[in-house]
Amino acid sequence: MATHRRPEHPATPRLIRARIPDAYRVTRLLRTDTLHIPIRQAPTYQKDGVFLGGDAAHVHSPVGARGMNLGIEDAAAFASRYGEGGLDGYTQERRPVGKRWIELSERLLSVAQTSAPGKAALRDLAFRTLGAMPFLQRPALERMAGLKE
Repeated sequence: MATHRRPEHPATPRLIRARIPDAYRVTRLLRTDTLHIPIRQAPTYQKDGVFLGGDAAHVHSPVGARGMNLGIEDAAAFASRYGEGGLDGYTQERRPVGKRWIELSERLLSVAQTSAPGKAALRDLAFRTLGAMPFLQRPALERMAGLKE
């Protein structure tokens, strides 16, 4: 019986070397795989008496770590509107926020996964620069945390 081996991603050894500190060495990969994350957003977050929020309204890559927080923000916006007695406009308020995060997470994922040597070098330089300059870290973290759009 022949065994089928999935070909190794061409960037895997380079990516591993670039992200593991010098004191450690990877000598063998036991398994590699590809993960596909479906990216979706509902065209409307409200119809009649049904309202969507969180993963029911928008699904995106975990890059950027905003999925759960975005869903909590959807719930808070719904609760606020409900408490004020006006649910109209929920889609107009929340859908653009979901769209921005889907677009940002896709851009971040593309940057993180690039195997183009020039782009990878620029990405690595940008992260080293960000890591060395605390005054740049705060605005980046505020954006990633959803404190600033």
